[in-house]
Amino acid sequence: EEVKALYDEAKKDIDNVISDAELKAEAAKVAETIAKLPATVDKALGNEDQFTAAYDAYKAYLELPGSAETDITGYLVFKSKMTDLKNYQKAAVEKAVKTISDPVTLADKDAVKAASDMYSKYSKYYKQYDETFMTKPSALTNAEKAVYDAEVAAVKQMILKLTDASTVEDIAAAKAAYEALSGS
Repeated sequence: EEVKALYDEAKKDIDNVISDAELKAEAAKVAETIAKLPATVDKALGNEDQFTAAYDAYKAYLELPGSAETDITGYLVFKSKMTDLKNYQKAAVEKAVKTISDPVTLADKDAVKAASDMYSKYSKYYKQYDETFMTKPSALTNAEKAVYDAEVAAVKQMILKLTDASTVEDIAAAKAAYEALSGS
């Protein structure tokens, strides 16, 4: 099985081999994409998608057998711009984390989710290229835990308030809140 898997992997590489002319044409396409980018990365991340699309094309090119980043005109400047982008993304995550009040309450749930989603989006993007984005801010981890603990406390209070005189709606609301936390 191992030999077959290695054979299949090697065959895939061989099937993806392209001529030097085709390789140069692909490098030219990537270089053209890079050349069309704005001169600078927007600190507010307004042009983030343009840069990540170019980065995707750049990384796809580098996966081709026989490719090298030196084949792409302007790759050094582009890598510098991608460093700027990553730094602005990190700053955006840090800014989102700073918007969360201290101490964290259940009212901060949306702000915590927004910061967490932003961090996850960027981490996932860079992970696909075996790159790290940034260490998750401990303030974000703590805020996520605090919001979850507050949600658990709120559900416990709903359940503790239930009595034999509780309405079907009260019971349904407590059950729905519990299921939202537990996932089942």
